[in-house]
Amino acid sequence: MNLWVRILRAEPAMGDALGREGVEARRALSRRALALAAEAMGARLGPERHGEHGQPLPDGDWHSSRSHARSCAAAACAPFALGVDVEEVLPRRDELVPRMCSRDELDLLGGFTWERAFRIWTAKEAVLKKAGVGLLELSACRLTAVDGDRQAWIHHRGRHHKVEQLSRDGHWVAIAHDGPEETEVKWRWSAA
Repeated sequence: MNLWVRILRAEPAMGDALGREGVEARRALSRRALALAAEAMGARLGPERHGEHGQPLPDGDWHSSRSHARSCAAAACAPFALGVDVEEVLPRRDELVPRMCSRDELDLLGGFTWERAFRIWTAKEAVLKKAGVGLLELSACRLTAVDGDRQAWIHHRGRHHKVEQLSRDGHWVAIAHDGPEETEVKWRWSAA
């Protein structure tokens, strides 16, 4: 089975939009990415419904996840639990690093860089979204292994979750899913 992750690059003006207008434009872009992901999977999704932690609830047999950064959005849907995250790699305040990842996790990747910190962050966030808890259990997530620049394993709730990742145009995109082992993640990156 193929699992399509749709990533849409925003128009430059959208990335520069501030405040509520900018957030709404990026949310709309993530909804458009989800519509394209659903189309690729042959799914018909109804209106999005959310649970108590803001997580999207399944629509019949279909689970979905979407995410947006300043200049792009990513989404996927499948007949099993999944979580998607996208982040733009930009330096932030140094005091955020310990919230994102530990020294041991960074050492698995060769030490600190913002690129590596965001790789860890997107992997954790994808797993937490798949679990439907968002950042509530961030401190219970740990990067335990990596395989090249495309796969990572996150330990959460007593098990190891495989996360597939893509780095492109200054962004990290991650997807974690509970589909069959033979599921092949397909990335589709395009302009909005």
